[in-house]
Amino acid sequence: MEIEAAIKSAQGGAAIDNLASAFGIPPDKAASAVTAMTAVLANRVERNTLSRGGLADVVSLLGNSDVGRAIADPAHLATAEMAESGNHILDVLIGDKHISRGIAERVARDTGLDAATLRRMLPVVASMMVGGLQNKTQALFSQKLRDVPGLGVLLPLPGDPVPQRYDAPSTAPGSGEWSNDLPRPGGGSGGGMGGSTGGGVLLPLPGDNVPGSTRRNRYDDLSDVVRRGGTQAPGGGSLDGLIRSILGGLLGFKNRGVISSLIYMFVVRWLLNAGKRILSRIVLGR
Repeated sequence: MEIEAAIKSAQGGAAIDNLASAFGIPPDKAASAVTAMTAVLANRVERNTLSRGGLADVVSLLGNSDVGRAIADPAHLATAEMAESGNHILDVLIGDKHISRGIAERVARDTGLDAATLRRMLPVVASMMVGGLQNKTQALFSQKLRDVPGLGVLLPLPGDPVPQRYDAPSTAPGSGEWSNDLPRPGGGSGGGMGGSTGGGVLLPLPGDNVPGSTRRNRYDDLSDVVRRGGTQAPGGGSLDGLIRSILGGLLGFKNRGVISSLIYMFVVRWLLNAGKRILSRIVLGR
């Protein structure tokens, strides 16, 4: 799984050692716990992306600035802010605190670590995983989503010029200008995503995050577009499917489509897990 490798190579290759030190556990046990936790969380991301709203929620998580600190700076690993950020991620991906505790207890049985320690560690690993996704998706989104009609204006990405407000003419029509030579959305006439005025001002739709001081992160607009649906990806197909393919490539799941994914998750994985449990009992006697 690419994202697991990204976590383990972070902080100059010392991320696992730093995590182990923060929680007072052996590094080899910390590595095993990270492997188990990221696998479960990746499965949860896959489940969320099967619905448009769930995919939009995952996209929104990628804009959280705290997750970048989680994977880049070991000083933030065991802080209250990181726990709060990670718990929000778990609320989005899992929702049920009892399920989160169950994940920690299963990892505890597999690694021999204390379940209480792993309950505190799970939100941090969740933050590190989403932080790794944030780092990896920046370049991929910039490359693959730049040509999505209308989205270039809605979603500034690395390397894009910063959009400036279009000042309507004070004396005569046509005298206003767009700074940075940005194209006017909608061709300067009605239409475009959300519609535009004759001066080329992009009008927000109900539920949109209006750019400005209240904007939380640059992924908010993309999340809104995904939630509304209907946007096509370059070369055909849906925007939802393209984003899901990007996430799947990083997290190790395939974009099979909703029905095929449900069959795989609830039948094939159940059979695999059952086989592992039976083999464990035969080999280990437990």
